[in-house]
Amino acid sequence: MALTEIIFPPLKADEQIRKGFYTNVPSTVESTFNVPGGPLSSALARVIESTPVDAEDHRGYLGVFAWESVETVDKFLQTPGFAGFKASLMAYVDGPPRLQFFSSGAGVAPQKTLHGSTHLFLIKAAGTEAQVGQVRQLWGDFAPAFSKVAGDDVKYHSGDETQGHNGEFSGFSGWKSLESLNNALEQYSTREKLQELRDYGISISSFVLELKHVF
Repeated sequence: MALTEIIFPPLKADEQIRKGFYTNVPSTVESTFNVPGGPLSSALARVIESTPVDAEDHRGYLGVFAWESVETVDKFLQTPGFAGFKASLMAYVDGPPRLQFFSSGAGVAPQKTLHGSTHLFLIKAAGTEAQVGQVRQLWGDFAPAFSKVAGDDVKYHSGDETQGHNGEFSGFSGWKSLESLNNALEQYSTREKLQELRDYGISISSFVLELKHVF
């Protein structure tokens, strides 16, 4: 299974263009991606918090897609439909979108993290194979701490970047409400684990995303 992020550059400053993005892009995503060979689920995500600020150029909106496999993604990216989608975005943003691919292990279903969630909390780490392996282990301790606090209000998975960003890991958690997420982040047990991640000494960023589900 794989989860893909399409990271949009900042929207153009014109207010009418911004309104056009909010109005038109969800239906464009629906018609482009909800097709045979496309992703299992999709959402537009608005970045409402990032640490550090503007980390990895996540300054506005992302498209988040769950796929059957990385191979499925690769095939889809070669289709005329995806080429047309990228071209259509240029009316709203000042540069081409950037793609990131995170592959999860067998039996992991990223779409379950998205399903029913209003918000995503995620961390990204980049470094050597050994460093990323340590962060992967720390995430393995951190994510269950969320479950102890939030119970069924949270689902999570993780994945390794497979194209263009070797040595990058990401942990994703989906939340049924922003209130549940904020409550979990305020608990000592989760704050301690999160600080341990941030103090590890390599490039680690975290994000809170508001989701608008498309399909």
